[in-house]
Amino acid sequence: MYRSLLLVLLLKCSLVSSSQKITIRERIIDSAVNKSLAYTTISLINAKDSTLLFFWRADAAGNFKFNNVDPGPYLLAASYAGYAPVWLPLDVSGRQPLQETGAIFMQNKATLKNVMVYDKRPPVTINNDTLEFNTENFKTQPNFVVEDMLKKMPGVTVENDGSIKVNGQRVKRVLVNGKEFFTGDSAMATKNLTADAVDKVQVFDRKSDQ
Repeated sequence: MYRSLLLVLLLKCSLVSSSQKITIRERIIDSAVNKSLAYTTISLINAKDSTLLFFWRADAAGNFKFNNVDPGPYLLAASYAGYAPVWLPLDVSGRQPLQETGAIFMQNKATLKNVMVYDKRPPVTINNDTLEFNTENFKTQPNFVVEDMLKKMPGVTVENDGSIKVNGQRVKRVLVNGKEFFTGDSAMATKNLTADAVDKVQVFDRKSDQ
């Protein structure tokens, strides 16, 4: 079966020095039924400059853990399809090697239909085989290109020849708004489009051309 990793660009219409590393651990819960939310996407953001440091998925019981975190101020973001995103300020101190945030409760959007909610988009969402980065969490200088922004994303590497790898797997094609930008040369889009023109970056493993 033919498989290729695709990266899709959707266009727009300081840490505290310490030798002590901290582990952050807690559980995600549905606030309406008081049950765990399996495989919720969890992100850890530097509160000083809004850059994404780590992202992971909770396990089948809704538990998550970040290891080797430096002391300092952070934002912890939780996202799950159909639920309102959660942003939690988190002050990580070096006093204890394990820090538990307390259970994080998420609300189903169906229960909020009569309430106007203004929320900030989570930096990363994972939906089935699709990994999606929201670009406001990866700031670049004016007129920088997409390649410069990709280098800021955890798990994404850009080689000297412009080729892209996500979690060690090479991206075969780059699409812009669902269409191939320049057939046969994936670096054409990342080297020529400005970063501030891109709203989202999606990575997915395509099983076949169909």
